[in-house]
Amino acid sequence: MREAVIFFADTHINGKTALCPPNIIDDDGNEIRQNLIQEWLWYTWNKCIEDVKRITKKYYRTVVFDGDVIDLDAKNRSGQMVSRNPATILRMTEPILKPIIDFADRSFFVRGTEAHVGRSAWLEEAIADKYGGEPDKEFGRNCWWHLRAEFSGVKFDVAHHFSTGNLPYTYPNGMVRLIQATKLNYMEWNEIPPDVIVRGHRHKYIDTGTTFSTRGVSLPCWQFSNAYLYRIGKENNMPHIGAVIFLCKDGEYELIPLRYKPKRNPIWKRK
Repeated sequence: MREAVIFFADTHINGKTALCPPNIIDDDGNEIRQNLIQEWLWYTWNKCIEDVKRITKKYYRTVVFDGDVIDLDAKNRSGQMVSRNPATILRMTEPILKPIIDFADRSFFVRGTEAHVGRSAWLEEAIADKYGGEPDKEFGRNCWWHLRAEFSGVKFDVAHHFSTGNLPYTYPNGMVRLIQATKLNYMEWNEIPPDVIVRGHRHKYIDTGTTFSTRGVSLPCWQFSNAYLYRIGKENNMPHIGAVIFLCKDGEYELIPLRYKPKRNPIWKRK
């Protein structure tokens, strides 16, 4: 069978610098309007969906949401949240996620960071339950901490968290370390290492290519810089926006990254 495995990560729905649908009504009847960042992300998200549909038209479609689908700000550290009401946040997910769920043949949800999605990622469990995510039957839950799966003969190891370097020229280092550590871990279990390791969390697209027998891919995100990134000196950081598609058949695959480059604010000049 030919199968397209489509990965999205770090949409951070409810963040003021992240994905937000238009014309959402909050729990008190107020209309939530998009800011300029959210307008661009919403337009680009819908373009991405159309690109995914076109590329995967003749394939069985599996969609994987690799963590931090929403942002609850569970530690109450930020003022850049659209709403503090979980009911409103859940309502915001429907215009964003449902069009993808509707065209996918199946979907998986992987748990993200507790600081964003609550203790034990409870809100992502609720989202996976709401949208019928493929369950982790061994533990009786709808959302996965660690997804090890084989799609059309291609073995994937999927989780949300990993570490990278913090500078543009050190980003890939963490993925290379993860590849080697994962291969050793699999050997301890007397298992064959995966063909592909996929992670989110770092908001950077990284692809180690086929240099190693196991390929490492870090997923792009759907969020612009927030106050935290300015605090740690990342004011020139460019968000990597997009998704990643694997076209799988008979143990072979083709990787197709979908990248969308945002415009930067112009340099101020006196008129």
